[in-house]
Amino acid sequence: MKKFDALVVGELNVDLILNSIEAFPKIGTEILANEMTLTLGSSSAIFASNLSSLGMRVGFIGKLGKDVFGKLVLDSLTASGVDTSMIIQDDAVNTGATIVMSFGEERAMVTHMGAMESLNLEDIRPEMLRQARHLHLSSVFLQP
Repeated sequence: MKKFDALVVGELNVDLILNSIEAFPKIGTEILANEMTLTLGSSSAIFASNLSSLGMRVGFIGKLGKDVFGKLVLDSLTASGVDTSMIIQDDAVNTGATIVMSFGEERAMVTHMGAMESLNLEDIRPEMLRQARHLHLSSVFLQP
């Protein structure tokens, strides 16, 4: 029997979501957001968290900075039951972050890649992959 039902390899970041803004900002101006949420981001992490919440045994391979955002990501994944033992924390990089500005039904996003862009094939060892029945890769367009 394999240790994991699924092993997720992918990006890790937080989302800072600004809601209830009156309009998108223009260069040189400031606007106010009436609501703000800081939460687990990245489609890979959200997938892993949701799958684990459904009772599946899920492991994650990714990279974070050793910072406040990295701690939030680790705490969120751990709270949902995801095995985070293969996540690399690197104090030379920052954890990625996406700023989401929501205006009505529209949204705009800005992402700082941070540690996401430093995950490479050498970080993913064959013995890690052999622990799972299913390998899930997501957001490969964000991974160099």
